[in-house]
Amino acid sequence: MMKINIKIITSFFILIYSHFISAQNNIALDKENFPDKEIFQKAMTNLNLGNEFFNKGKDFYRKAMTHFMSVYELNTLNAELNYKIGICILLEMPQKEQAIDFFEKAYKLDSNVAGDILYVLARAYHQSLKFDKAVSCYESFRSGLSKEALTEWNYIITRHIEECNNGEKLLQDSLNVMIENLGIGINTRWADHSPLVNADESMMIFTSQRPDFTGGKIYSEDTYFEDIYI
Repeated sequence: MMKINIKIITSFFILIYSHFISAQNNIALDKENFPDKEIFQKAMTNLNLGNEFFNKGKDFYRKAMTHFMSVYELNTLNAELNYKIGICILLEMPQKEQAIDFFEKAYKLDSNVAGDILYVLARAYHQSLKFDKAVSCYESFRSGLSKEALTEWNYIITRHIEECNNGEKLLQDSLNVMIENLGIGINTRWADHSPLVNADESMMIFTSQRPDFTGGKIYSEDTYFEDIYI
């Protein structure tokens, strides 16, 4: 009786499935686009958990992204999935430039994937110092707004474009500076942000989310309330 190598057969189906995916545009996360029922159910479990965390807001984006990436390994060409992964990176991860690829892919797959796709792509370019591309996306986003929406957005977009123009000038006029890490009391594994320095530069005041804050309560299993540190 002939023995069947399950690993080889599984690898074969994954290879065929990957080729199928790569040859398509915006692939829906539907049952027919997965190689078998078990893989589809696993993908849907991760997708539902990812959406559950995503809908809770920014503080849960890291958890959402973990589940989204499990689905992404099976389908890299779903516009909404690329968009949501991009949002998680842009708003929660330090490497903002990594969001660009996901937003660009989402836009190419479906230019109407989200109403703010051009804006968030502009933000990703902006924060990655790709100022020309950022300005182009900001202007494209603004040109597509209704009159009512333009009233709300025009000031924000204008300010961001000014920031890009100023950033371009600053990059052309560089300074020779030394950057020094101020130590683990300030640069921690927790979120440390919004620093202010007093006039004689003897004191720094900043915001952080870390375990020793006043009150000691948390609003998710691994996220602490903010406190002010000096």
